[in-house]
Amino acid sequence: MPLISAATTKQVKQALKKEFPTVKFSVVTRHSTELRIAVMQSSINFGTDYEQLTHFNIEKNWKNNEKAKNFLLKIIEIVNAVKMQVTVSENSDYGSIPNYYFNLHIGKWDKPYQLLGA
Repeated sequence: MPLISAATTKQVKQALKKEFPTVKFSVVTRHSTELRIAVMQSSINFGTDYEQLTHFNIEKNWKNNEKAKNFLLKIIEIVNAVKMQVTVSENSDYGSIPNYYFNLHIGKWDKPYQLLGA
């Protein structure tokens, strides 16, 4: 079963803060199995104040916004550097199982993203 530790969440949060000191993130663990990152405030114009992202399609979906695309890909790179060990179970119907699940958002459903300098 995928599980994320508080130490891993803290490590991701610190890495994001170091790479993007002016950006406000929400980095939380949900149900001990999911890392949820929301970009809450920055100077990057995403064209939306809330969106749940599919991190597998960032390059395709953000190809017309190079700055946003590169920013989001860097977040994924940081998360993958901290986390992505995959457990492969040959005796399972599920195949590969990540250490934990990862969700990326722009803003939150109840607290929209804020564009700085607009």
